[in-house]
Amino acid sequence: MTGETLALLPLEGGQPQAAGAEVASRRASKASSSASQTCIDLNTANADQLDQLPNIGPARAADIIRQRPWSSSGQLTRISGIGQGTLSEIVASGLLCS
Repeated sequence: MTGETLALLPLEGGQPQAAGAEVASRRASKASSSASQTCIDLNTANADQLDQLPNIGPARAADIIRQRPWSSSGQLTRISGIGQGTLSEIVASGLLCS
């Protein structure tokens, strides 16, 4: 301990949690790890996950799966109906894994 006083506050289902910087640190870490888990990988995502991308419906999702592997998102322009504008929207969405 560094001489800090920590309070226990009921959070998350009534379970006491330490208040202060420790909780903020844990929450930031949890948010960061869940963000990295929710990105969409063009080479492993299923059709439902790919459908979350802007302008990607079931037919384009099936095309993405059929034309694997992908080495970069820029290759998505191989798919009929995905031009530079759509590609820009997909990349700007932040949903793709880097």
